[in-house]
Amino acid sequence: MKKRIYFAIIAIFIVSGMAMAQEDPFENLQTDLLKATVCCEVFPASQSIFIDSTLELSKTVVGKTVLLARGTLSDVKVLAGTGEALPYVVATGVIIIESLPAGTQTVSVSYMACFKGQATPTMFPVINEDFMQFDDSQPCYPVSFFMDWHDVKMAVTAPKGFEIAGPGIPLGKKVSRGKVTSYFRSEGPVCRGAGLFGGKYRIYSDLIEGITLEIFVRRNMDFPAWHSWADYMKKTLGFYRARYGFYPFSRLRIVQLPNFHDLNGRGGGQTFVMIGGDSSFTMGPSEHRSPNFVAHETFHQFFGALIFPNVLKGGINIIEGTTQYASLICAESFVPGTIEKMGRRFLAEVRKIPPDQDVEIMKATLENPSASTLAYDKFPLFLLELRKAVGDETMIRIERGCLEKYRFGKFLSLADFVQVIHAETKGNPTAASLCTDWLEKKGIPPITVFEESAPVNRDFPLRMVVSADRSNRECFEQTVEDYRNMIENLSITR
Repeated sequence: MKKRIYFAIIAIFIVSGMAMAQEDPFENLQTDLLKATVCCEVFPASQSIFIDSTLELSKTVVGKTVLLARGTLSDVKVLAGTGEALPYVVATGVIIIESLPAGTQTVSVSYMACFKGQATPTMFPVINEDFMQFDDSQPCYPVSFFMDWHDVKMAVTAPKGFEIAGPGIPLGKKVSRGKVTSYFRSEGPVCRGAGLFGGKYRIYSDLIEGITLEIFVRRNMDFPAWHSWADYMKKTLGFYRARYGFYPFSRLRIVQLPNFHDLNGRGGGQTFVMIGGDSSFTMGPSEHRSPNFVAHETFHQFFGALIFPNVLKGGINIIEGTTQYASLICAESFVPGTIEKMGRRFLAEVRKIPPDQDVEIMKATLENPSASTLAYDKFPLFLLELRKAVGDETMIRIERGCLEKYRFGKFLSLADFVQVIHAETKGNPTAASLCTDWLEKKGIPPITVFEESAPVNRDFPLRMVVSADRSNRECFEQTVEDYRNMIENLSITR
């Protein structure tokens, strides 16, 4: 909740920028990147990382290819599988391969990336003497601009004393000359990229519901709330597993981000949940001002890592609104009153939308100033009302239907999601009316899941603290500017 727009910053505006070059890059999308094999070495003292990656492509890729590559790049080499050097251009945030010969199936890309002089410490990626942070939106290896589903194998070399949290399943470690190389492979394909975190962490672990839970906290911080966290995660993972009949992955890593704001978080990609600051870890998640906060970030393993939304077609409502809703009913199961407590706060946020910025959810675009509030606040209220009207069993079928149909596949649009609702509630006039009133009309329909007239508890800011909001907005605006500049100066063809 606290992070609002932040989880989807990169994903949304990668494709939002692309929209200026073509109407909808998700339609008839080719799978270009099939697999990435990545070797990297981290140099904390110089805030840099060396990347040597081999990208396996589909046979259909020809012509110009655009790969995301963050940081200030040097010593760039781009080779075809034959060893032939390929012409390229380095632009803001990307490597453009000018001409990819027809039938090319492998491309090797290597470079040194430096991250000194970042505008704000919360921006991704981050490398310093104590920690490194690459989330799935800005991974430590070049990935297709068009966000292909692909498998990843990764070898990460870092100074001894750095604990590495890599994507998916760990495959072992090797120690040599004061350095440790850690090996990982993704557990199923990833979409935007694979996250990578490391630093001077202490790891707390447990086996919960058959899932390996690892919590990475900075080494010099006490963590007396570990048992409260383990209990919370046991209830959260147990709830999701019972509701959907499975959990997407064999492990979950909760990584403290010392450079991030307290009580803010992000989904982080496959097997990762990222939680900022120290205060988040001084108490159990049930005691946080938003009891569903950690459950929210955990649910992104389903809606975010297992399936991914078409963010040009209302997908922010799917990735964030559905996650808000799911985390509320999860936390309600062991922190009674969560739905009413948080629901009234959501309602207060929706009521703040100025009339000239209000828009129907089905018509909302990412450029609308209220897009975040509609997704994070109004859409989960709609789902709670729908759940009350049709029953929890029907909602489970709706949620499971999306997970089964769209896992590791087509990007899910809001219209797709509504189609699943209609299919599972066919013949139910109340469900159809709720869809119309909440999604196709402005304003706030009647609330029945809690007492609408009850006072809103204002014991904490409804939004992030001002400083956090400003930092996230700066990152948000810089990301938008980067990709718009790139799109305006490039002619990207398929």
